[in-house]
Amino acid sequence: LSEIFMMTLFQEIMNDLPPFQEYWTHLFKKRRMNVVSRKSGARLMGLARAREELFFPRKKTNQECEPRLRILIPVFTACVRGEMRDKKKACWRNIDESDSIMCYKNCKDCIEALLLGHKAVNDDSERALGMTTRNVQRGNNVLLSNAAGEAGINFNNAFKRPLPVHGKEKGDRSQGVFHEFSPELIDAILIAG
Repeated sequence: LSEIFMMTLFQEIMNDLPPFQEYWTHLFKKRRMNVVSRKSGARLMGLARAREELFFPRKKTNQECEPRLRILIPVFTACVRGEMRDKKKACWRNIDESDSIMCYKNCKDCIEALLLGHKAVNDDSERALGMTTRNVQRGNNVLLSNAAGEAGINFNNAFKRPLPVHGKEKGDRSQGVFHEFSPELIDAILIAG
C-alpha cells in the first residue's frame, strides 16, 4: 500500500475545506489514545498507530497477511466500482460516467460553493435502514428505538418539544406533544413500542 496515495486521496477536498484538513490531521497524526478494557484488560489501538501498522507493519501476523491483502484489494475495488456503476443506485448520478447534472465534471463552481457544508447523501435514512435490516437479520424483530421513523423522531425531539403557549396561559408550560395525547392513545403507543 502506498501511504502517500492513500493519505492524499481526499487532498482536493481538504484544500477546499480547511476544517476537514484540520480534522484529518488531528485524526491520523495528532490524536493519541490508550484505552484499556475494564473486563479483559485489552488495549485498543488508536488510529495513528493503526495507520502506522497498516503502511509499515511491525507485527509478524500483519506482515504475513500482506500477500493476501494484495489479492483482496483488486477484488474489493471491483466490488466498489461495480456498486458505483450500478444505474439503480443513488450514487450513480454522482460519478462522471453518468454525465448527469449531479456529477462532478458538470458541477459549476457556483453550485459547488452552494453545496459545501451540506450532506451529499441521505445518511440519516441509510443509517436507520441499516440498523433495521441488521436487527431483522439477527433477531427477527425490530425494536421501536431502531425503526426508521423513530430515529427521525428522536433526532427532531418531536415528542419532547413544548407546545406554544398563547395569551393568559403563558405561565403554563406543556411537557410536550406526547403528553397531550389522550390516556388511551398513550397506553396504545406504549404497548405497541
